[in-house]
Amino acid sequence: MDVFGKALGLQDTEHKLLGRDLPIFLRKELEADGLTKKGEQTGPKVLIISSSRCFLLSKAPSLKLDVSFNYLRIHKVECSETKLTFHLESEVKPREFKCKTRDAVEIIALITAQCKNIFTATPLEDIVKLGFDPKSLGDEVTTLRDTVLQSMERIEASSLNGFIRVYGFLCDYLSLPISEEIPWFLRHVYFGQGKRILKLSDFSSRDLQPFLRALKYNHFFEGLFVKDFKLPSELLEEIAGVLAASHSIKTVVLSECSLKPEFVGTLANSIKGNSKAALTHLDLSGNALDDKAVELLGSMMESLPHGIDTLILANCKITSKGGSMLASSMKLNKKMQYTLTHLDLSSNPLGPDHQGSLGFLQEPNHIAKLNLSQCGLAFEAVISVLSRGCNQFLEELNMSYNIGASKPKKGTVLPVPPVFQQYFSSAIAISSIDFTDSKLTADIAQAVLEGLESNPNIQSVSLNLSLNDLAQTQDEYALARHISSTKCLTSLDISSCGLEDEAITEYVSAASLNPSLKHLGIGGNFSKSTARSAALKRLASLLATKDGHFESLSLSNSKLKENTVMLLESLLKNNTLLKLDISGNNMSSVGVHALVKLLLTNTTIREIVWDRNDVSVKDMQEVVTALEHNYTLRVMPLPLHDMEKFPKDAGEVIVQRLQMYLCRNHSDERLKGVLQTRRQQNRLKTAQQAAEVNREVVDLEDVLKATEKIDGVKASELALAQEVKDQANKVLQLVDGLYTPVHEDTQIKSISAHVASILDKMMMPIFEEHIKESSEKMVLHTVRSCTTLLSPEDSELLRQLVVEQPNDDFFQAKRTVAHKVVPEIINYVSLVNTQVATSVAEQAVDCALEKLGVISAKLLQLQKSKKAPDSSAEPDMVVSRRFTFRVKEEDTPNMRKKRTRKADQVDGSELPSETLATEGTPLQHLGKSRPKPARLHKQGSSMASMNSTDGSLARQKSTTLLSTCDERESNSASPVPAEPVGQDLAPEPQPSEDPTPK
Repeated sequence: MDVFGKALGLQDTEHKLLGRDLPIFLRKELEADGLTKKGEQTGPKVLIISSSRCFLLSKAPSLKLDVSFNYLRIHKVECSETKLTFHLESEVKPREFKCKTRDAVEIIALITAQCKNIFTATPLEDIVKLGFDPKSLGDEVTTLRDTVLQSMERIEASSLNGFIRVYGFLCDYLSLPISEEIPWFLRHVYFGQGKRILKLSDFSSRDLQPFLRALKYNHFFEGLFVKDFKLPSELLEEIAGVLAASHSIKTVVLSECSLKPEFVGTLANSIKGNSKAALTHLDLSGNALDDKAVELLGSMMESLPHGIDTLILANCKITSKGGSMLASSMKLNKKMQYTLTHLDLSSNPLGPDHQGSLGFLQEPNHIAKLNLSQCGLAFEAVISVLSRGCNQFLEELNMSYNIGASKPKKGTVLPVPPVFQQYFSSAIAISSIDFTDSKLTADIAQAVLEGLESNPNIQSVSLNLSLNDLAQTQDEYALARHISSTKCLTSLDISSCGLEDEAITEYVSAASLNPSLKHLGIGGNFSKSTARSAALKRLASLLATKDGHFESLSLSNSKLKENTVMLLESLLKNNTLLKLDISGNNMSSVGVHALVKLLLTNTTIREIVWDRNDVSVKDMQEVVTALEHNYTLRVMPLPLHDMEKFPKDAGEVIVQRLQMYLCRNHSDERLKGVLQTRRQQNRLKTAQQAAEVNREVVDLEDVLKATEKIDGVKASELALAQEVKDQANKVLQLVDGLYTPVHEDTQIKSISAHVASILDKMMMPIFEEHIKESSEKMVLHTVRSCTTLLSPEDSELLRQLVVEQPNDDFFQAKRTVAHKVVPEIINYVSLVNTQVATSVAEQAVDCALEKLGVISAKLLQLQKSKKAPDSSAEPDMVVSRRFTFRVKEEDTPNMRKKRTRKADQVDGSELPSETLATEGTPLQHLGKSRPKPARLHKQGSSMASMNSTDGSLARQKSTTLLSTCDERESNSASPVPAEPVGQDLAPEPQPSEDPTPK
C-alpha cells in the first residue's frame, strides 16, 4: 500500500533493482515526452518516490534506472491537467511527463509534504517552487498535502531528532554516506550534556558540509565554534549562508581561522541581511581585519535589531581609524548601550590617537568586562574616558602591557592626575584590575589604592601591579600604608617590581596587617642577595603564625635556592594557606627535603606549583612518596620543565604514581587516611603518659612488697594499694582501647540512615513541588496543542501518569547527595571521637598518676612511722626507685590548673618534727623532672639514710601527696586554699647563685 491507501503495484524486479531496504511511498507510471539527453526516443517510465529521493525507471527495452534525484535538486515543479514538469538543478532542459491529473496532484502533494515535514522551520517556497495551470490544482495539492502531513510523524524544528533527520537528508543530497556514529555522538555527548554550540573540531571534515547546511533548516544548535582551524572556501560559504538564514544561532566563534578580510565583509553582510538574526556573541579574534572589513563589521553592528552581548576582536590588527569607525557605528545602535557587557579589543595597534576608538566608552553603557591590554594606550586618557561612561557596571578592567603615563623630564616629578583617585572611588562594581607591565609608577598605584580605600561600594577587589617599577616614588612607604588600610583589597600581585630589601619587608608587613588580603604575589623581587634576609625572615615569621589570613602565596621566579627551606619550614604549622607557588626558585635537593616535610606535616594546603627548581629523579621520587601519605593536597601540576631531563621509564612511573595519589585525594578514600593519620598523632601524644603509668605501677609494687613485711600495717591499706595498682593496669588497656574504632561500622550505618531520613523530609517536598509544576505545564501544553484529539478524561489520564511515574530519579538524587554528605559527617564524627578519646585517656592517665603517687607516698609514710623489728629488715624497706608525680601545666590540652598543696600540712596536722633533707634554700625547676636537692643538712634519721640520693626528694613529694590523699578521704577536713604555682617549691633563684644543680 502507498501513502494514499492504494495498492503500490511495485514489481519484484523494480524492488530488487532499487534495493530491498529502501522505503517506498508511491509508484506511478508516466509517459515521457520528448527526447533524452542523448537524443533517444523516450518511452514509458516508472516514477518511484522514497523518503528523500525520486527514481525514474525505463521499462523498455529492459528495466533500468535512468536517473534519481533528491527533493532538494528540484528547483521547480509545474503541473497542468495533462503534463507534469520537473526543473532540476544542473540540468538545462526540464523533464516533462504525460500523466493523469490525479497522479500529478498526488506526486506533488507527497514531495511537498515530505519536504515540509523534514524542513519544519523553513518556508516551502524556499525549498521548491510550484506552478499550477489552472490554479485550482494548487488547492487540490494543498488539501492532499495537509492530509498526508497528518499521517506523518511530526518532529519539532528545535529538536535533536529533527537535526539528525535533516543531516541524513542532506547527506543523501550531497551523495555522502551517513556515519552511524554521528547520531550516537549527538545524542549522548551534545544532548546528554546539554551542549547547544556545534564545535566543528568534534567531527571529521567529510561531515562538516552537511552539518553546517543543516544549521539553516534546524534550530537545535544555538552556536558555532571554530578555533585554530583553517577553513576551506566551501565551508566558509556554508557558514555565511547559515548566518544569512538562521534564526537560532546566537554564538559565533571563528577564532584564529586565518579569515580573509573579504570573507569578514561577506559575513557581516550576511548577518546584516538577516532581519531575524539572533546573534549575541561574536568572536573573530586572531584574524587580520583591514579598515574596509572593520567598516562593514561596524555597519552590521549598527543594524542588529537586538544589539549584541559579547564582542571579541582581539589581535585583529585594527588601527585607530578602524577602531573609530567601529565605535561610531556602535554608538548609532542604541540597543548596544544596554546589551553589550563584554568588549575585548586587546592586542590591536590603536595607538596614542585613540579618542575615536574609545568613543563608545564615553557614553553610559553596561560593559562589565573590558580588555584593552597591549593597545598602546595612555592611562590618564583611558581612565578619563571610563570615568564618563563606565562607572556603574564595569567589573573587570585589563590595562596590562600599555605605555602607561607620560614620562617626566629628567630630574622632575610629574604630579598624579586626580582622575585616578576619582574614578576608582566612584566605580561601584569594580572587582578586578590588571595593570601588569604598564609602566605604572608607585604614585599612580597609590592614587588607585586611595580611590579603592574611599569607595564604600566595593567589597572585594583584585589588583595586579606586577612588572612595574614601584621602587621610584616620593614617599617610599606611602604605598605600603595604603595596602594595609584598603579593606576591600583581597588579592595583590607586586611580583617583579624591582623592590629592595626594606621595601619588600614593608610591603609584607603591610599585607599582614590587612586581614581581608587573601592572595599575595611577591615573586621576582629577590634577584639581589641583599634582598633575602630581613624580608624572608619577616615573611617566614608571618607564615609560621596560626592566626594568619593568607590563603594563596606566590614566590615564583625568585631564585631563592636554599632560602626556600626557611619559607617551607615556616608553613609546617600554618593552617590557612591553601595555594603555594614556588616555581622558578632552583631549590634543588635541599628545598625538596623541606617540601617533603611540608607534605608529611601540613594538612591545609590544597595546591602546590613547583616547576623549574632543578630537581632530580630521586628528588621527584621522594616528593611522590611523601604525597602517598598526604591526603589533603588536591592539585600539583607536573614539573614538566624539570622532568624533561628524566629518563623515560622513570618519568612514566612518577607520573602514574602522582596521578594516582591526587585522584585518591579527590575521592572518599582520603577520609580513611586523614582519620588514620589523626589517630596516629593522638597515640603518640599519650605514649609518654602511658610509659609514666607503667613506671609508677612497677614502683608501687616494690613499695607494696616492702610494706607487707612491716608489722602493724592495716590490711585495708594494703588492699587499697593493690586495687589502685590493678586499676592503673586497666588504664593502660583503656588508652589503647579508646583509639580502636570498634563501633565505627555501626556509626556509619546509623549516620547514613539518619541522613537518608532527613533527605526524605527535606528533598521530597522540593522534588515533588518542581516536578508537579513542570509536569502541569507539559500537560497543559499538550492539551492546548491537541484540543481535538484529547478529551477532559485524557487530560486527567495524563496527570495520573505523571503521579505514577517511578521515583528512581529522586532516589538517585538522594544517593548522590548522601554520597557527598555522609563521608564528610562520618569523617568529622570520627575525628571528634578521636579527640574525645584522647582527652578521656589523658584525664584517666592523670588520675592514675596522681593516685599512684598518693598511695606510694602514704606507704612510705607508713614505713617511716612503723619501726622494723630488727636491723636485718631494713634493707627490705629501701625504695629502689624515685617516685615522680607529673604536674600538669596550664598549656596542656585540657587547660587544668596546676595542683599545689602546702608541704607542711597533712590532713590538717603537722608533719613529724624530724628534720628533712629538703629544708633550706628552695630549688628552681629547670625541666619536667625536678633536680636533685643540695645537701644542706645532715642525715637526720635512719629513714633518710636509706636512700641518700633520691630519698630526700621522695619525702618532700610524699608529704605533699599524702596531704592530698588524706584530704580526699576525710569527710571532716576543711578545703585547703590553692597557693600560687611553685610558691614553696620553685621560687626565683638569687642572681648570685648558680641555678644549675650540681
